[in-house]
Amino acid sequence: MDFLQELHFRRDFFHNNFSIRPEVRRLDTRFEIFKISCPVCGYLTLKQRCAYDICWLCFWEDDGTDNFDSEIAKGGPNGNMTLSEARTIFLNSKRQLMDLDFMKDDIRNTIKLKMIFLDNLILNNNSKNDILKAHEELIAVFEGNSITGLDSLFRQ
Repeated sequence: MDFLQELHFRRDFFHNNFSIRPEVRRLDTRFEIFKISCPVCGYLTLKQRCAYDICWLCFWEDDGTDNFDSEIAKGGPNGNMTLSEARTIFLNSKRQLMDLDFMKDDIRNTIKLKMIFLDNLILNNNSKNDILKAHEELIAVFEGNSITGLDSLFRQ
């Protein structure tokens, strides 16, 4: 499955299987449950679309851009970057993360393993609770280490 197929699969999966209201705080999760998948990375990182939420995984600020206008740079919060360009940056960062070997105690290794685990849960259509738990663990790594987007792991 190529990146765009994976992205659309992930977004469709979340759209079809997670109808949790974002205002509801579940007691069995440490972080707020997000309802909407990001148009760049496809993970559940947004409270709602077009509300200028910032994705913690790819750092895209959601201005409402989607597949129908992915080649148009709107000049808003994401500057002159198009959705397609942001997807390419995320894809390259994710590929780099997956292709490299890291020391066991390297934070990138932790993120890599947690992303692989979460992606496999989604692909295998595991239980919502398992997916939410894996998602929460990935959020905790990003927040606990003040990481602002996957590509920031590779910036010099």
